[in-house]
Amino acid sequence: MKVDHGKALALELLVRKAFNLKDRGQLGGLIDAAHFERAPLDAALFSFARLYDPSEEEKFSSFINKYYDLSFKEGVVSNEVFDSYFKELDILIKYLKEFFNPSYKNQL
Repeated sequence: MKVDHGKALALELLVRKAFNLKDRGQLGGLIDAAHFERAPLDAALFSFARLYDPSEEEKFSSFINKYYDLSFKEGVVSNEVFDSYFKELDILIKYLKEFFNPSYKNQL
């Protein structure tokens, strides 16, 4: 599924925050809004790869199962689905960064 460029840019910024990156286009050019326009689920996959902890598997699996269709169905992601996806991904990234680095909450 696809998202518009503004939404893809929001995903790019979220992933850059997960990786503590200042510039776009890193990770072989994949951390970029143009990539997330056509593959919005990759924002979660990239972030989770960076922050993965097996003890949190249920959270990862639940999230991926809920939003799996974002990358494997044709069409455009609705505003409602995107807003839910973005909000939950943002919360999960913040939670995981705090889990790995308790001082991170001071950076929020």
